[in-house]
Amino acid sequence: MLEHRKQYHELSVKLRGQVVGACANLELIVEQFIATYFCPDDMKRIQNLIRLFFKENTGLTRKIEMVKYIAENEITGLLKTWPDIISDLFKIVECRNNLAHRYLDVSLQSVNDGNASNSIILQNLKKSIPPIVYSEDDVNAILDKIRDCSNILLYWHGTRTPFPL
Repeated sequence: MLEHRKQYHELSVKLRGQVVGACANLELIVEQFIATYFCPDDMKRIQNLIRLFFKENTGLTRKIEMVKYIAENEITGLLKTWPDIISDLFKIVECRNNLAHRYLDVSLQSVNDGNASNSIILQNLKKSIPPIVYSEDDVNAILDKIRDCSNILLYWHGTRTPFPL
């Protein structure tokens, strides 16, 4: 029984870590995209702008809202070329938040079900909110979405090199 729990916990660490780590990289790319939009030519101004707008309290959701504003009002070609990028970014944040902030259901039933289906079951402290199940396929799909969004933003902010995740 202990081996089943260990296997379940290891899968949880793997799946959660992959998404949280990839989202940290995505957040840097979002910051670069916004900073380059405001200060395209002067790297020092970009660094200062990042410090000004992106103090530690500015979350990824707020940064994506700024990307959305820029894409809708200034760089309209971005949404014409990739109409789903903003909704994809918000889905990524939702997944990241679930993986980072929900707790792993370690009941015997969840451990057995999770091991059988190669998935993890995450609960919310509020019992009225249903649990969420993430499989390796679900996490791989999110990682693909993170990679795609990262590459799109890198392209539009001027780097134009793919971001390997």
